Amino acid sequence: MAGPAPLPDPPMADGARVAVVGAGLAGLTAALRLSQRGFQVTLYEATETLGGNLSSQQVNGVHHDVYPHMFCEWYVNFWALFEDDLGLSRAENFEPRQGVKLLRKGDPEFLELQNATTLRAVLANLGSGVLPAPEMFLLGFSILDLASHAFNRKQSDQIDRLDVNGFIYSRGYATEAVAKLQNYMLMVIWSIQSDTTAAASYQDFIKHTLSFPFPTPFCWLLKGSLYERIIKPLEAKLTCEIRRDTRVRSVQIVDGKPVIALEPSPARNGRAAEPRVAAQADYVVLAVPGPALASLVMTGEPGARIVDRLPHLAGLQRFQSVAIPVVDVYFNKILPGVPKEQVGFAESDFDLTALDISQLWTGDPDLAGRTALVLAASDGDAIPSLDPLERGHLMIRRLHGYLPVFEPGAHWGDPASDICWEKTHYRSNDDNKLFINDVDSWEWRPLAAYPDVLPCVFFAGDFCQTNVDMATVEAAVESGLLAAQALQAQDAVGRSAPRGEPIMIACHEVYSAKMLLAAKLALLPFAYGATAWSAALDAGSRRESDLPADAYSPTTAVVALPLTFALDWWKTAYWLAKNVVADAAAGEGAPTSETLVSTSSALADLGAQALAAFGDLLQDISSRQPSRGEASPAGAAPPGPGLVAAFSAFAGQALQTAQAAYAATRSAGPDPAQVSMPHQRRWRAKT
Repeated sequence: MAGPAPLPDPPMADGARVAVVGAGLAGLTAALRLSQRGFQVTLYEATETLGGNLSSQQVNGVHHDVYPHMFCEWYVNFWALFEDDLGLSRAENFEPRQGVKLLRKGDPEFLELQNATTLRAVLANLGSGVLPAPEMFLLGFSILDLASHAFNRKQSDQIDRLDVNGFIYSRGYATEAVAKLQNYMLMVIWSIQSDTTAAASYQDFIKHTLSFPFPTPFCWLLKGSLYERIIKPLEAKLTCEIRRDTRVRSVQIVDGKPVIALEPSPARNGRAAEPRVAAQADYVVLAVPGPALASLVMTGEPGARIVDRLPHLAGLQRFQSVAIPVVDVYFNKILPGVPKEQVGFAESDFDLTALDISQLWTGDPDLAGRTALVLAASDGDAIPSLDPLERGHLMIRRLHGYLPVFEPGAHWGDPASDICWEKTHYRSNDDNKLFINDVDSWEWRPLAAYPDVLPCVFFAGDFCQTNVDMATVEAAVESGLLAAQALQAQDAVGRSAPRGEPIMIACHEVYSAKMLLAAKLALLPFAYGATAWSAALDAGSRRESDLPADAYSPTTAVVALPLTFALDWWKTAYWLAKNVVADAAAGEGAPTSETLVSTSSALADLGAQALAAFGDLLQDISSRQPSRGEASPAGAAPPGPGLVAAFSAFAGQALQTAQAAYAATRSAGPDPAQVSMPHQRRWRAKT
């Protein structure tokens, strides 16, 4: 490939030369690990600031983080990087938070949702007032249900392409209030709507967060700016060359080596800018955001482009990302009653959330005697303005509708307000967009390495495939470690030993599918009972005219619960039995026919008992439930006999059907002598 003369190679030691493109957390992690192992690393960053979405901007002497981040307890690779590599103390730099707060417009009190990892926290959530107790129970159950669900992620499996909202809709026990609160939780954590978030990706996040019954903080919050507390110490540990303000235009493969083209230098003295080629590298780690990576892999001459070797990376063009506008609001006084937890403002116009950093950055002199809120608009597209300062002031005015304890002023910079405008700062974050784990993204997300096809190029970033899956700080760190680990292994091919100590990745401890399914099976009757309870409450509070013409009434929905419960129970029991058999085969040899029959019999007995108990509960609820248009059961006339009779007859018939199926299963169950394992289904070829 013809081109300009490359830049002179800097003096190198014996180590292989590695170019890391992108100085976000993933790129910084990869650069640190490789330089520690003796590789000669050059780090390219398109901006002046390192850290990517973990960076900070200094304005008028004040550090403003790009986004406020929550650091979970299970971020084991991040904590290893922070505590072991940087030698910093978690207790000195972070504070734990047990939950989040919710504020409704006009309400004087903040409601609290705790991390439900203990029985006490579960009971507190049930009585929190965020939702009625049955629907709070259903919220927790829906999270368990999602964690235990078996997803297929192949391109051909169209039916499993569910977003979080679609998953909830598919569950027989779900309610509108549960769907709304689940969406609120996603907005608080990621500022992303539930109908754009892949259920399979959210499942992986949930699996990592479930730690019941062990007390675990909801998250840890940083006591200072991201730059001062994380990025600056990490940069100080790097022993590699860092080239800031250096944007990479393309990475091509020529004669098996990566050739990195840089954006031209600015034109000088009327001369046209000249393209540049970076110093030759043996390997390259691409750790840039998804849209930038799509451009890198597809730019260049045909035959030399990365996409020519990995055509599926063209799918990177499908990636979606969103910019979350943020205003750091510095007040001239302390606002009373603002909690220290992350706060979500229910049904706010722009889906606002806020965090009081003045209760975190306690040693910062800029925060003495004042409240400072990081105010984020998860639905920035709803802000009716293009002017940055007007957009920021509109966010502040919406905040004032929930916290009327300050004067927002008539416009940005109004001296009559209670805001210190010199320190207050608005960021559009158009250059720091967040990756959306949408339904169509998973199958296109790159692996860390493709050694058989492209042995000199590696990929890192929170959008890459990891066992974390959801775009988080931990996903960024783990992807950097995976890329560095794969590069070290590739470099060791043909050598007597890898350079340096093996690069290790800490494992996450999660509950097995078997345990999650067993927990779901045990709680399933209570979940459908809670749905019936919720419907009864809803029926007592609604009138016929309140419902759309094409909507089920609460009573009609309850009538179908016995069938949906039976189906849900048997499907859960099937997957639990399948996991039990698989674990037995993996750990103790192939299961015997007696084991399978015993397991099937135990599940059938448990199912019959659960159906009977649930039927009694439903019939009791039906006898107490009012007709539509009548008052609630507390002080109303008894429901019409026709409704009760119809409901009881339906419930009884459904139970008789389930019992008949159970009896048939028991009487026609397989003879142990006739069961053979393993069984292999044989398909007949189509003609």
